[in-house]
This record gives sequence, C-alpha cells and structure tokens, in this order.
Amino acid sequence: MEGHGRENISSSVDVSRTIGWFTSMYPVLLKNKEDTGSLLKGIKEQLRSIPDKGLGYGLQQTGVTEWDLLFNYLGQLDSSSGKSLLMPADEPSGSGVASGNRQSVKINVNSMVQGGELFVHWNYSKRHYEDSTIAQLSSNYITALTALITHCVSQTGAVFTPSDYGLGKEISYEELDSFLNENDADTNDIMIF
Repeated sequence: MEGHGRENISSSVDVSRTIGWFTSMYPVLLKNKEDTGSLLKGIKEQLRSIPDKGLGYGLQQTGVTEWDLLFNYLGQLDSSSGKSLLMPADEPSGSGVASGNRQSVKINVNSMVQGGELFVHWNYSKRHYEDSTIAQLSSNYITALTALITHCVSQTGAVFTPSDYGLGKEISYEELDSFLNENDADTNDIMIF
C-alpha cells in the first residue's frame, strides 16, 4: 500500500506548513471473506489496525526492493463545489517518471476522484504481464468494485465496526455484530452485555 504520509499520528508533529507528501509504502496482506458485508468490514478493520498507517515501515531493514502490486488512492483531487484555489492545468504535463527510471513495481494502480468521477490508472511491467492479462484484471476489478458499491448503497443505515468506537484491538467486528444483533430487540437498555 502507498500512503501520502501526512496522517496526523502525533500531536507533537505539525506538517501543516509543508508541501507535498511524505510517501510511505508498506505491505498489506488482506484476508478475504465470502460475503460482501464481511469483506468490507474485515478489510476496514485490517487497514485501520496498521500501526501509524504504515508510516515508518520503510525504516525497518526489510530488504524489499520490488513490489508485485502497489495500490495508491490519491483522494478527491477537486473540491466538491467546483471552486478551488488549485486546478489541474489544461496543457499536457509530460511524463511523471523519467524514461531511464527502472520500474520497481510489477503492477501499479493509481486511483482518484475528479469531477465526481473515479479514475483508475494501471501501469505494469511488460516483462511480467501481457496487455490482455491486465485488461482482464482491470475488468474483474471494475466488476468487484461495482458489487461493493451496489452493496453499500443498498444498506438502510450506518454500519459500524469496532475501530469506529476505538475498540479495534479489543474485539472483532463479528463480536460487535453479534452484540448489536442480540440487543436489537431491546433498544431501551444499550448496556446489556
């Protein structure tokens, strides 16, 4: 996973007057679940359990110099109102990577929201993958993402997990779901355990 490194992880560090990113890269092994709801809750809890959102991982002596897959969500790159102090330039910016730069990632997925639309850019090593393989992978990605979105918009209310209550280290989302389901019938006394 790649992060921008600007997370507020310490009250003693103020990065508000800095420009750019303090890029952090760290490995994540996500455990898959069968049903969509459990998948989303599980991944949310797994990502939230990463210490300091991966910041500092690169300081460890890991010996990792190449990554198979790097995913980077750049965020929403324009304001929702359409009025922003900074706007993308209309003219071409040229290559973002020097032509002599050796690609250290086999598949690099960068995504962003701009103008209310999600953009996903796939870069990959042609030494390791054929165009048709990446085309199929990106098609499968869109299918899975569509299923996740369909699930989310079908929910009738908010769905909470332990990390929403600061309990991510104490209980699992399955335990929280069990507790909430047991107490749905008796909403007068939320403190029943």
